[in-house]
Amino acid sequence: MEKGFDSSDIMSAIHNFARYGVVVEIYSEWHSVVYRIMQKLSSNGASGLDAIIKFCIDLIEERGKKVKENQNAEDFLSLLYAMHDKDPDRFKINDNLNHTIPKVAARSDIASATLSATIYSSCKHSRVLGKLRQGLNERRGKGLLSDPITFKEAQECPYLQIV
Repeated sequence: MEKGFDSSDIMSAIHNFARYGVVVEIYSEWHSVVYRIMQKLSSNGASGLDAIIKFCIDLIEERGKKVKENQNAEDFLSLLYAMHDKDPDRFKINDNLNHTIPKVAARSDIASATLSATIYSSCKHSRVLGKLRQGLNERRGKGLLSDPITFKEAQECPYLQIV
């Protein structure tokens, strides 16, 4: 997201995995067979999970390098990696994955709920909606917004940040 867009397409992977999860939850006894079949197919929930796992492994490895370089990172992932580094037999690298994967998926739920609440509240209060539209229209008129607007562009919209 720091680049202004979802460069790793992780949001799509989370969506695909969530959709797969809904189906498999109903027929849980079929999960192991269906998962193996769906791994072979593209654009499905199984590959969504694979993409999430790869994304998390990349994060863990990147953070591990920073921890080993003694960069003082106090975030959750750095603490998990430090625990692994301190006692690898007690806290395995897969334990990092078990903690990281649900957090990645949960963040998309939080972002969706926050965005839904913001849109609802903005629509409910016409004065706020008017100011948002005015700010976006001004930036669009200056050529500062693409279609669709990117994450980075949205962060640069002052009134949108207040809302």
